[in-house]
Amino acid sequence: MKYLDTSTVQERRETALPAPRTRSGYGSKLPTSHQLRIGGRWHRVYMVCWSNAGTAYVVKGVEPLYIATGALSRTKRASGMTLRFCSSCAYA
Repeated sequence: MKYLDTSTVQERRETALPAPRTRSGYGSKLPTSHQLRIGGRWHRVYMVCWSNAGTAYVVKGVEPLYIATGALSRTKRASGMTLRFCSSCAYA
């Protein structure tokens, strides 16, 4: 398991929420409304959620890079947003 090097995140933004991919709301690649700019390119933040907790990650190339809780607290916010991916996970 590899974690995202937060020093490579240039900016973050919130977009329209993509349509859910599963009927239950659980899954291993649930799209969120958040994106991170890494290396000049925007990457969608996804969630793995199988219970009442989730893990956030981005896909860079073919490899998932997981986001540690609280790791993006010093990243520039595009619109002053608080980054919340699911009710049980806060990334502020």
